[in-house]
Amino acid sequence: MKNIDEGFGTYIKIDNSLIKEKSIIYIGNSYLAFSYDLRFNNQNNNKTKNQLFLKIFNENKKYEPIILKKENNYYSVGRAKNADIFIDDNFLSKINCIIYFENGIWKIKDGDQSGKKSTNGTWLYAFEDYEIYDNMIFKSNKYNFNSYFS
Repeated sequence: MKNIDEGFGTYIKIDNSLIKEKSIIYIGNSYLAFSYDLRFNNQNNNKTKNQLFLKIFNENKKYEPIILKKENNYYSVGRAKNADIFIDDNFLSKINCIIYFENGIWKIKDGDQSGKKSTNGTWLYAFEDYEIYDNMIFKSNKYNFNSYFS
């Protein structure tokens, strides 16, 4: 697996974002891939937004797929041993991001519950067109960009 700085594609730095079908999030040196279709795990043939399938990709360790259920308030993701979703990645913050279910929608937020942002950010893979907004930070290959409208 290539580091985001060595790979292809465009990633948008997010503070808070919806999790769509097949969203890919990059944190530290790890990728989080999401799906509402649990057939990828051969456990269920029904699509539902009440639960979310998560697969973690990291070149140093193999992770079992995780099913997130809406009944939990939120899931913390990070390198802290007490994170709900622990990822062994030194480039992650102790709590890098929060995944939560709100008003029938799964969302992801950079940082911890108190609002403290992660050190290296939470990055959404731009697999569709996105409108560029003022002060948007995105990266493509090895280059970072910050949009500025005067």
